[in-house]
Amino acid sequence: MAFAIPVLILMVFGLFEFSRIYMIQHLLQDAARVGCRNAVMQGSTNTKIIGQVTQTLRCYGIQGAEINLLVNNQKTDITNAIPNDQITMQILVSSSSVTVVPNGFFCGSLTATSSRRKY
Repeated sequence: MAFAIPVLILMVFGLFEFSRIYMIQHLLQDAARVGCRNAVMQGSTNTKIIGQVTQTLRCYGIQGAEINLLVNNQKTDITNAIPNDQITMQILVSSSSVTVVPNGFFCGSLTATSSRRKY
């Protein structure tokens, strides 16, 4: 028991941590998809879309994400986009800011990207 219990506890925490990172990745992808869908609509602004995505991430419990809106792979104002321009939403968050276990098993960042054409 003295050898098995620590290994089992480590495996349970590892599984929990992996599941949480996987869940956060899906939440980021959903927020990027929704933000990109709203960004291609007429009357959208960078401030409005970034605010919506930030609020969505806050509802998911994700803080400190870097949100980028790109038009044809360049950081610029989406109000200048013309129909058929490619709008891309990128969300980056450090895995250490979403982990539950101190000094988590995973390091690096989680990234979600979604692209659509402007209407």
